[in-house]
Amino acid sequence: SACNEYISDMPWMCTKFTLPKDLNNKLSKKYDTQGIPHLVVVNATEDRKIITTDGTEGVREDPLAKNFPWKPKNFAEIWAEKTILTKDGSHIRS
Repeated sequence: SACNEYISDMPWMCTKFTLPKDLNNKLSKKYDTQGIPHLVVVNATEDRKIITTDGTEGVREDPLAKNFPWKPKNFAEIWAEKTILTKDGSHIRS
């Protein structure tokens, strides 16, 4: 089918286009999906917390998954080795 052909080269599991519309809508809302393909990385423990809703970009930028699970960077990682000037004029070096 067209669905199987479309997903054949994707390295992740996916939902079929034949899902009941109400279930598809529920998953789309829960994971804030917009368009296809859309890869949501979910913690495999019982809490099922979302790690990232932008896993598609993770696969594109890191196809060998060296940085998997592509968690969003925290402030210190984004501003690594930057100096921040505080209100009182002091400097904070990250």
